[in-house]
Amino acid sequence: MVCSGGSMAKKLKSQPVGVRSSSLTSHTHAQVHSVVQKFFAGQDNEFHCCDGARLSSVWQLAEHLRSMHQESYAYHASDHKNDFASWLRDVHGEHALADRLLSAKSKEHAAKLVAGHIVNCLHDAAHR
Repeated sequence: MVCSGGSMAKKLKSQPVGVRSSSLTSHTHAQVHSVVQKFFAGQDNEFHCCDGARLSSVWQLAEHLRSMHQESYAYHASDHKNDFASWLRDVHGEHALADRLLSAKSKEHAAKLVAGHIVNCLHDAAHR
């Protein structure tokens, strides 16, 4: 996948959460970079939120879930559908996260699930 080039992408690429870059071996740095890259969809696969937001990364989804209005969340996530889970599964290949997101009953819970997944993936990559 192509990195969107956003400022958060640059920060994540250069300084993974909780890891000083000087402590990374080149192999570990490559693993972390690979994880970070997979979280960015690029413009062709953006999620278009009903409130006008355009999200190109899993990170942006986590951030937007925290700030979006409940009505916007309800439009995309209900008992009958979950557009966020579909996007995560179809664009990012994040099947396990998508399945967990189906059980989220609030935007706050969904935001925590997505953010927690990102942190866990970065942690796992840094400690392989």
